[in-house]
Amino acid sequence: MGGVFNLVYKGSRWIISNGESVHIGRSRWLPRPYSFKPIILGEPSYADQLVSALICKEADTWREELLPLCTSWPSDKLIWHFVANGLFSVRSAYHLAWSLKLSSMASSSFHGTKDFWRLLWEGEFPSVMDCLLLARDFLDNDELGEFVAILWEYWNSRNKFLSGTRRINLHHVGKRARAFVHNYRKVQMDSILASKCETACSDRKPPDAGYLKLNVDAGRLEEGNFGWGFVLRDHLGGIVMAGSCQGMGFQGAELEETRACLFALNQVQRHGHDRLIVESDCLSLVSKLRKKEAPNNSLGFFISDIFQLVFSFQFISFVQVKRG
Repeated sequence: MGGVFNLVYKGSRWIISNGESVHIGRSRWLPRPYSFKPIILGEPSYADQLVSALICKEADTWREELLPLCTSWPSDKLIWHFVANGLFSVRSAYHLAWSLKLSSMASSSFHGTKDFWRLLWEGEFPSVMDCLLLARDFLDNDELGEFVAILWEYWNSRNKFLSGTRRINLHHVGKRARAFVHNYRKVQMDSILASKCETACSDRKPPDAGYLKLNVDAGRLEEGNFGWGFVLRDHLGGIVMAGSCQGMGFQGAELEETRACLFALNQVQRHGHDRLIVESDCLSLVSKLRKKEAPNNSLGFFISDIFQLVFSFQFISFVQVKRG
């Protein structure tokens, strides 16, 4: 039981809202496996302070302007880092356990890696085809795809090692294989959603009289910074208002698009506009907003902020549009 608890502990971290439950140096809160803790240089007393000491609530930002914060200030939340929705799963825990095991093997010594490969190639194991047939019987389609990708990546890394072009790091091999499968599935899912999602692409026609159309967008700038922008138009196509914002630390396309949408809605709401059609080219975000889904992660905090703002509008709808 202690081993299971230890594994869950190693895969969990805090996501920060008000910072009043998390210590700067002792708690696990940075999205950086596997320690999730900061490296503190200089004054060690910071380690015992709460993360709230780093937050400027008046400006809804970090004092060093490094990471985004939500604006409704709920409690900090403990999440499972290794799944996108922040919820624990046995499969991700299994992968974490193997990653930690392989990482310790890879960091022990180069000779340990050589011993692993000698054991693999000289051991009395079933043939490759037998392994694949057995895997087909015991694994579902998703697991089988990941298993094949890992086998290919190990073989590819072995060939590069023998040719002298790369040293083998067992942890990185498995990580690259899983990243490849994840990216492939994401592209496939986006394609499926694009064809089936009821949030079909708008033809960008002006809204009806009495309504306004809000277009939002986010992008990555130089040196890893981000930029947000929005334009609000009336039924004649005239620009009612527009705005933009830049900051440090790009947090990913979907998260930045969500923050851009929240930024735009705040600006529009402050000017008294309350009948909106909101357009974004981020299909996954629009789908979550239409289904009223707020995942159990950092993205969910900002989506929850959007849901709170929605109640202040007389009418609001979210539509996905093609990039162009």
